[in-house]
Amino acid sequence: MLESHFDPQQAQVTSAVTGIFHHVFYEPPTEAFFNQLRPLLACWPQLSNASELMSQQISESLEHDNWHAIYEDYHRLFVGPGTRLAYPWGSVYTDKENLLFGASTISLERFFKQHGIAFQTAGNEPLDHIGLLLAALSGLFGNANQTSINTATVLLNEHILPWAYRFTELVTLHAQTIYYRNLAKLLTITLHDLQCSLALTPSEVTLYK
Repeated sequence: MLESHFDPQQAQVTSAVTGIFHHVFYEPPTEAFFNQLRPLLACWPQLSNASELMSQQISESLEHDNWHAIYEDYHRLFVGPGTRLAYPWGSVYTDKENLLFGASTISLERFFKQHGIAFQTAGNEPLDHIGLLLAALSGLFGNANQTSINTATVLLNEHILPWAYRFTELVTLHAQTIYYRNLAKLLTITLHDLQCSLALTPSEVTLYK
């Protein structure tokens, strides 16, 4: 297993940030969540000048964008009906026929079982949803012990980074609101910062979408 060292404060910040991204990309937007997000954006960890700009623009989006436009953007991007513009499941990108529950999903399920990671999901949902993966990261970094951080490192290296940048690229390309466009950019910055901080070289996979 990869050995990666994060100090406890850095791990807790990463846990908080990935937990927020879990809610953004897994759950439908609500005005209640927007009210919680506003003060968090004001103290968002500034990984770069770009992340500061993104968080400022997301805050402006929450003040000026129509809530229904953000809600419709969520469904257009991630839910449907019809073809989604940014599929949130990893196997869609890594499976040659863009199928759910592909080989990468089965590999991830084995990984979760091995490390005692479980979710309460509605129905028979694939576990390689970006929102669930971010929730797993949040929990692992939140533990702030070396074993959990090493597990998070493998999760990033083998099950998230190989396809997540393509997901954020599609969200950025197709989002019709500043909210989702810049949150995707902010997630890209965050993942890249983790990749650099943990000195990761993501597993190479062929992407089909």
